[in-house]
Amino acid sequence: MKKNRGKNTSKNFTIQLLSLLLLAGWGTKDDNETLIAGAGKKPSVNFYGTVIDNTHAGVQAQYINLGGLYRQVPVYLIPKDLHKKDYNPADNIARIDLAEISQIKISDSEKLYTFSGRTYIEIEIVSNDKKTTNTYMVESSKKIYFDELNESGPIERELMLTAVQEVNIEGYTSPQPDSKLAKNTETAAANCQTNKVSAQIAPSYNKTHNLEDLSREVEYSHSENPTPEDLTNGL
Repeated sequence: MKKNRGKNTSKNFTIQLLSLLLLAGWGTKDDNETLIAGAGKKPSVNFYGTVIDNTHAGVQAQYINLGGLYRQVPVYLIPKDLHKKDYNPADNIARIDLAEISQIKISDSEKLYTFSGRTYIEIEIVSNDKKTTNTYMVESSKKIYFDELNESGPIERELMLTAVQEVNIEGYTSPQPDSKLAKNTETAAANCQTNKVSAQIAPSYNKTHNLEDLSREVEYSHSENPTPEDLTNGL
């Protein structure tokens, strides 16, 4: 009886040890992939243009997105009564698509609003006609994600909205397989010039192209904490 109990104890120990080794192996693999892949997959649709940050430096950018989305991005209308601190911005939401705008501007990064314990920053959205401008507010914790293009290859960037001055959307490219994406990304980076990227991922569309063929969300998620409104709307 004692001999069987000893065998069972040894068997259980061996199983536990193997389980720990397997878990350790999986953890190492994920860590390595994170180090190599950075933020992970790119959006299925590539919005490109220029980004100017709070150093007044402008860079050529691709895979631009706001808070992990490129369409149906929630923004909030600014209430008349700015002193109503328990106001819920989610009561009055607008949704923007990057394909329908030409520019995002933040004229004053210190122009902040606080409602229900959250801080919001004022942004200006310029439509494709270059004439229509609407002012909204979004969470100051939101980030702009993009790849900066240079001769050495793309650099993954993320900027808090408080560090952004201007985002110019010049166009977008259609979804394509990862292998072709990697090849064309290298081509775009190689042809990057100081004020113009002479080659972009093809085929390219202007922003009047029908949006119904675009995916509703980017294919990857970032680590920023979503708001309850974001979770409701698929962030």
